[in-house]
Amino acid sequence: MIFQLSKATKQRRFNSILAEVLERNASLGQPQVFRSREYTEPALFIHSYPNGRQVLIEVNTENSEEKAIKVLV
Repeated sequence: MIFQLSKATKQRRFNSILAEVLERNASLGQPQVFRSREYTEPALFIHSYPNGRQVLIEVNTENSEEKAIKVLV
């Protein structure tokens, strides 16, 4: 059972699965989405694309629409 695994083993398994998912998403051209300390408003996220492009995105909390605010890189 997973609850009986050590913390280190759980972390290794998680990292392995995460690496596979990130690689698959990159091959599909999908961005990694994350928050930034620089942009702290709740609805702001950064989309980082496999080609290196980064875009600041604002998400409408009413309908989940995304709007590009600024190209960062």
